[in-house]
Formats: sequence, C-alpha cells, structure tokens
Amino acid sequence: MRGWKPPARSSVTILAPENAEPSIAEDLKSLGIHAFSSVQAGGRGQHGVRPSTWLGPNVQIEIVVDAAIVDRILEVLEAKHRKINPCVAWITDVDAWPAEKF
Repeated sequence: MRGWKPPARSSVTILAPENAEPSIAEDLKSLGIHAFSSVQAGGRGQHGVRPSTWLGPNVQIEIVVDAAIVDRILEVLEAKHRKINPCVAWITDVDAWPAEKF
C-alpha cells in the first residue's frame, strides 16, 4: 500500500426521524448516490429524550461520497427535509478503501 493516495472523500452522517429515511434515500438516489448505511439511533438531545413513542425513533444514515457533492446533499436536506423533519448532519473528511468503491 506504499504510495497509496486516496481521493478526496467525505463521510456524511445524517440524523433524522426514521419515517424520513425513504424520502432521504430517494433524494440521495437523485444525486447519484445509490448506497448508504443506516441504523436506528437513540440518545438525548437539546430537548431531552423524545416524549413519546408516537414520534418514532431516529435513524442515522451514513454515506461516503466525493467531497465535491457534499454541498448538494446539504442543499437538498435544507430545501426538502429540515422544515418538516428535524434533522442534522455532520461531515468528516475520510480516507476510504478500496477507493473504487467510493
């Protein structure tokens, strides 16, 4: 692996209500992103623990993408999801291997 230089990639983690996952997945697909990982997420936030199970659990969606597309992902989240589904995202620069998968 000597001399291996990874391409510029970013890991985007989106935390959103579980019922928003199908819509977010479709939006990612429309941006050319066809693979992601998701897990049910729990925890405690600014407003404490969700007051009831009626609101449902959160989902954590993780994708590794070319760094150039991150702004487009955030624009879609802002335009289509943030007002109706409380969601947050964080971005981390990553080295991904094998590079051709990402």
